[in-house]
Amino acid sequence: MTTPCDLAWGHLHVDTEIPPLTTDSEASAWKPAMEIRRKFMELLLSHPSFLRFPGTPQEQEYIDELARKVLAQGADQVKKFTNSGEPNSYEKKTNVLGTLTGSKHNGRPFAALMAIGQVESTLHAYMINICTKMVRAAPTAQAAEKNVYLIAKFWHTLDPLRRAQGVLEAHAYFGYIQLAHHVSQPAFPAPPYVAHSLPSLTARQARRSAVSERELRERWA
Repeated sequence: MTTPCDLAWGHLHVDTEIPPLTTDSEASAWKPAMEIRRKFMELLLSHPSFLRFPGTPQEQEYIDELARKVLAQGADQVKKFTNSGEPNSYEKKTNVLGTLTGSKHNGRPFAALMAIGQVESTLHAYMINICTKMVRAAPTAQAAEKNVYLIAKFWHTLDPLRRAQGVLEAHAYFGYIQLAHHVSQPAFPAPPYVAHSLPSLTARQARRSAVSERELRERWA
């Protein structure tokens, strides 16, 4: 069955719509990329946890340790950016790029974390789950998120940074659905995992103003 999302976005390629970060990227692309990685690490470390990965407590602690290393590395890297918001030399760009989009290697905790089998499979399953429900429920493409659709579709071809972006956007979209549900029941406050998504949902709500929240919520269930 062809859905409104398929009709709107099925012909698009992720590299055109969400270009990969490269050493030739505009200066304005670097800080947003760093923010994606930072916010994703904070999401992984959040309490209550938004996802639990299969494995032992020791394996979970290793994942958390890598996430903390990513945050520390990112904070140090940003200190050395130019006033225009990018690494201050081609060599630095290459090094920073490797820590954002490269494969597992010494000095790349983000790549190491994203290469862990249970992390990759759990994040992929999360993306597919949210995207499948979104595509099924959205009566129009305007009620869905193009980036969630494309990143779920092209997951296996994507670098760690764009996978992280997809999970963040899927999480925010799910937060929108949860928020719509709780707004319809004012006696029940939104739980923390919804409340901390509120600032990022304003634009999404505006774009969906023509879509019945009740209809979308009922179709999601």
